[in-house]
Amino acid sequence: MIFVDRLFSIKFNSVIPNLLLASAYPGEKDPDAHKIRTREIVNAGVQVVVNLMEVEELKTFTPYQDTILQHAKEGIIH
Repeated sequence: MIFVDRLFSIKFNSVIPNLLLASAYPGEKDPDAHKIRTREIVNAGVQVVVNLMEVEELKTFTPYQDTILQHAKEGIIH
């Protein structure tokens, strides 16, 4: 089942409702869009991100780890 929350730009699958979500890679090439997307992840209450991509696959994507950690340190912003 795919959910699109009006507050979030991220489409995700609720694998286990309110517990486990699955989505596409959370990075964006545009720096502003990247900050918004990663902020939405933190604001949604996500505490753990598991990336199943191979190291070689990651080379073409914008890294999100540091940005999400920075948002987490800032806390949830509504």
